[in-house]
Amino acid sequence: MTYLANWISRSNRNTFLLLLAITIIARFITFFRLTIDYDETTYAVMADHILQGAVLYKDVIDIKQPGIFLIFGLIQLLFGKSVILIRLVAALAVAGGAYFLYLTKRRLDFNFKSSILSAVVFVLMFNFYFGFATNTEVFFIFCTCLAIYLFFSHSRWWTFLLCGVTFGVGFTIKQHIAFDFTALGIFFFGWSIYQRKLKKNFMPMALMVMGFLIPPSSVHLIYWATGYYDYYHFISYIAPRNYSSQKDWARIGIFMCKGVLVYLPFILAAQAGLRSPQWTRQTGWFITLFTILAIVAVVITGQTHQHYYLQLVYPISFAVGEIAALQWVKTLFQRKYTLKVVVALGIIYCLFLTNFYYNRYIVRPNKASDLVDFLEDKISDDATLYTGDAPQYLYWHFDKISPTPYVHSTVLTKESNLRTLDIDLDKELNSIYASQPDIVILSEGYPYGWFKGKVVKNYQLMGNVHEFSVYQR
Repeated sequence: MTYLANWISRSNRNTFLLLLAITIIARFITFFRLTIDYDETTYAVMADHILQGAVLYKDVIDIKQPGIFLIFGLIQLLFGKSVILIRLVAALAVAGGAYFLYLTKRRLDFNFKSSILSAVVFVLMFNFYFGFATNTEVFFIFCTCLAIYLFFSHSRWWTFLLCGVTFGVGFTIKQHIAFDFTALGIFFFGWSIYQRKLKKNFMPMALMVMGFLIPPSSVHLIYWATGYYDYYHFISYIAPRNYSSQKDWARIGIFMCKGVLVYLPFILAAQAGLRSPQWTRQTGWFITLFTILAIVAVVITGQTHQHYYLQLVYPISFAVGEIAALQWVKTLFQRKYTLKVVVALGIIYCLFLTNFYYNRYIVRPNKASDLVDFLEDKISDDATLYTGDAPQYLYWHFDKISPTPYVHSTVLTKESNLRTLDIDLDKELNSIYASQPDIVILSEGYPYGWFKGKVVKNYQLMGNVHEFSVYQR
């Protein structure tokens, strides 16, 4: 154990390699499943369509900002279509975020043990079923970690500018990062007043704001210059208001309680870590503000998607690491059997997780894979496809173009999504049917009987896969 600690502390490269190894090992069981959630495959399908000439927000539509589609597009452009590589890139982003958290704590004079523990906890807090998909949180939280490191790393004008630019890049991936930027901004402003350096720090603050505005302003300019600004304006300003206007506060309260239960061991450890002697007034203010704004970010939309919890990872893992600096913890680990007990509990925990993820990602029916196997020798190169409420991964696998710009399979079947994107459902479904796709896939629970009736009447049933019926024109 001492040798490992010495190897890790010998260089920052070793620290990153350790964090990357932990991340890959913890997420490896998910690398080979074709679909984890529909968001991830939506990004892959839309990025593929964009590479083939589709215009984002006109020909393919989703509420997410363009940065996530750019990332998926670059992965496919550089490496081709590979689920494993997409998951590896996600692992790199998680490990990278943990690494910059570690560097930030070291910069703020926290000791090595508490810093490396915070980084490991950061990785572990992503290792829940809602954190395994290559989602927007994976990348914008990486941007947050890098930006905060830049903020605390050097008091030079260019680091403040780069800090703002990094937050701005994160904003083009998901707008929720604005709450992280706001937390850091309020902290910087308040700390400047406290230290009576407001006048001196005015320029760094201005550089941060200027840097933050550069990436989203560039996106606005690109859409204006190409004549597609109205599409981008709707997604950026109208749809988010529709999305967040649908609030059920009782449901949100239950959602937050579930989040507390999921992260309860980490939250309790963070509470203990707040008693660490390493805390300064500066870091205390910063983490307090960060936590408050992160909670606001989780609940602000009124939606109850569990991957939103991931925005709490940074402040919680930052605080958890401080239990390594508590005297009673040090005393406990000096006892003869403590380490053996911790290792035994760790093994039990890993066995439990392995069993859970084995049942979830290996044994559990892979509907997308089974549909691929069924269609592999039945779908021709020139055949058109509509996946209905089945996994949209099929578009990506078979190199097909969606007959509707609303690629995500729940957009046309979920009332809240229809309101968010202001979709004329009858018009859209009639347009899909008028395109006469050669193959249509609909589930037993497909909600629009009139559309399914047309398909059943005019198409031939090819077969059933799980709850999905596959029809051929």
